[in-house]
Amino acid sequence: MKLATLAFVAILAAVCSDRTLAQSDQVHLPLKVNVGDTFTIRVSSTMRQTKGESTISDVSLEQTQALRVIERTSQGYVFENTLKSFRDGVSVDGGPRAQIQAEAGRAILEAFKDQPSVIETDGAGIPTRVRNWPALSNKLADILRRTLTPAITKLLLANAQGKDPGQVETIVQSQVEAVVRTAVLRHDERSAAQLNVIQFLIGGVQNRSWRVGQTVEADGRVSSLVSDGQIPIATRATLQSYNTARNEAVVVWRADYDGEELRKAALELVTTQARAAGLGSDKVDEASKLMSQLTVTREDEGEAKLTIKTGWVKRLEFTKKITSSMPGQPADTRHDKMVIEILPLGRK
Repeated sequence: MKLATLAFVAILAAVCSDRTLAQSDQVHLPLKVNVGDTFTIRVSSTMRQTKGESTISDVSLEQTQALRVIERTSQGYVFENTLKSFRDGVSVDGGPRAQIQAEAGRAILEAFKDQPSVIETDGAGIPTRVRNWPALSNKLADILRRTLTPAITKLLLANAQGKDPGQVETIVQSQVEAVVRTAVLRHDERSAAQLNVIQFLIGGVQNRSWRVGQTVEADGRVSSLVSDGQIPIATRATLQSYNTARNEAVVVWRADYDGEELRKAALELVTTQARAAGLGSDKVDEASKLMSQLTVTREDEGEAKLTIKTGWVKRLEFTKKITSSMPGQPADTRHDKMVIEILPLGRK
């Protein structure tokens, strides 16, 4: 689901660390980038899944991206973002399902290496449109079909002796197609912009005016990536420090998502995919009743360090924790952590 970046964009506040400011003082960090400016983005991320006290899977990913400003528009900027290299790893084997997910993720990264995404943003660098999304989405959909269908079919046949392989593959194709439509093809050029998590996080703390010495809480809503609904969130954000001697400002934030709306989004996803896979109404109703007992929570936290002279983020740490549970069963929890470093390279 969409990260809670947009909700805290307008509510960041400040405490100045290297000189005394009155409560009425403000600081503003305008984003200063020009056409031709280039950056290297280094991203280190981990995803750990647990069930109760047990770790089910633990994977990591390191990637390097090239970012270049190619156009200035009346609304903001146009960036070209290109994956240049990546390295993934698994420290805890999550079993066949986790292996299938890892193989699909690796296939996607391999296919999109050196494939630019052309991204329009607002004045803060928050993505608003992916110009070449039709080509990217078709390529992504094809990769998912090619990797998921044979892998899932093989897994199901290994666990269900005597099943007709052709019939199993047909069922799997329907289920994979439902996933492709829900996760990829339902998006247009504008809604696909929110899939660019890294630039959403970076843009969310740039080009803002903040009131010194004030922490602000706000309620907002963000679009779900897997359903047509809106997810209410409660956000608290602060400009923690503003140090001109070090040429550095530090922003921290936290966002909590509405659990009931998260459950509804999960229910919509499950029922949509069940119908698309050709399951009968009795099976869909059964899934709906089961999902009514689900409890879901999500908490996001982050810290960003900005260069005062340029207004550009130089380092950002972000954590996400999603927990789901059913009565009488151990909770399933996903722990994500991402560290982003942005290095300016000059102008081309």
